[in-house]
Amino acid sequence: MFNIGILDDDENYLELLLKMLDTKDCNPIELENTKDISQQVIKNDIDLVITDYWMEGLNGHKINKLLKINPKTKDLPVILLSGSINRKKGIDKGFNQYIHKPIDLESLWNIVKEHYDKNKDSHKLSLYEVDENYRAEIATNLVEDNYKVFGYSIFDTLIDEMNQGIIPELIILDIKNGIDHPEKMINRIKKIGKFPIIFLLKNKFDTSSLHFLKENSILLLSQFDGIESQISTFLTKYFNNEKVISKKEQLKLDYLKPQNKNFSKLKKIKKYIDNLELKLANQSIGGIIDETDKLIKISDADIFTDIKRVADSIHGLAELDNEISGSLYKLYLELKGEYITVLKEFESDSA
Repeated sequence: MFNIGILDDDENYLELLLKMLDTKDCNPIELENTKDISQQVIKNDIDLVITDYWMEGLNGHKINKLLKINPKTKDLPVILLSGSINRKKGIDKGFNQYIHKPIDLESLWNIVKEHYDKNKDSHKLSLYEVDENYRAEIATNLVEDNYKVFGYSIFDTLIDEMNQGIIPELIILDIKNGIDHPEKMINRIKKIGKFPIIFLLKNKFDTSSLHFLKENSILLLSQFDGIESQISTFLTKYFNNEKVISKKEQLKLDYLKPQNKNFSKLKKIKKYIDNLELKLANQSIGGIIDETDKLIKISDADIFTDIKRVADSIHGLAELDNEISGSLYKLYLELKGEYITVLKEFESDSA
């Protein structure tokens, strides 16, 4: 549901807007023009705000300013309704769009629909990252790709807000070995519900810790230049269900009946791909080369041609660059995709 917050002290206009938007598959919510406007917006999960300018209490300009200075509401579109402030002045004051009173309902709906259509494909993410600049960099990239991001520098605040009803579709957790405690973090999240998690690893973890992290996430990413673009690339594939291994897909392999000699090879390919993710997360170039060597050798049947091709590219790039890069992760995601393609062929043959 598309939630629209409305502020107007004119009861006639307020009732008109509430009725009109209620018939448009939207959820209009009357807000109070008080200093806690950002908290109201967050609590009601507002996607768009429509506000009058002159009102008793805080005026529209102050409302907009309070929303823009709060990191969690600064990207929220705000539409100004006014019969005394002209368009140029309204835009200059920081409003996203302007509608002159008396309101033309069709014009207003066209503007609202523009945001409504954009919001339909917007996914909500929670991002825990202590480093303010790094968090802002990742969040900005994701917002530009039409994700709705709730950023946190304190893990307790993320949990508190989830308990208050700010429920994301996916959680991105930045963790540092020796400082953060992933097991405790995961257990606290599980008490609220089951959520897909991406871990951003600030430093190296031992093998047992890496296996635990992988078991409780959909992706492990080590920190490197350009990581924010790889998060976006992965999320696009994840939410579009394009060739990305989920635990559900992985589990299917265990139930497939072996129909030919390549089935045992496919199980080993899955193991090597899982190991490759751990080596990438721990920034082990030698480990990446070893695992792709195994993939290349075992992918000798025609059905594994594309898996072998991508594994060979990863192997060559790792040897050439000798460092973790966005290009390596991009190829890794492609490799996972090729695995899913082959897995589906086996499923089809087993049906």
